[in-house]
Amino acid sequence: RISGKEFLLGDFFSVPDIICGHCAGWAISLGFSIPQSNEVSDYLKRVRRRKALKIAMERTRTK
Repeated sequence: RISGKEFLLGDFFSVPDIICGHCAGWAISLGFSIPQSNEVSDYLKRVRRRKALKIAMERTRTK
């Protein structure tokens, strides 16, 4: 549950957030549906703004 928390483990960004954000981005790019609740949407927006996730996504992008 992410209700009432900024990130998965509380108010701090952590490795699980990178993994979750990366997997969600991957799933969306392949056409999988992601739950469309405000909590999930807001969480993914917060995670996607983080530099660490951007770096992880860039490293796995095919060239």
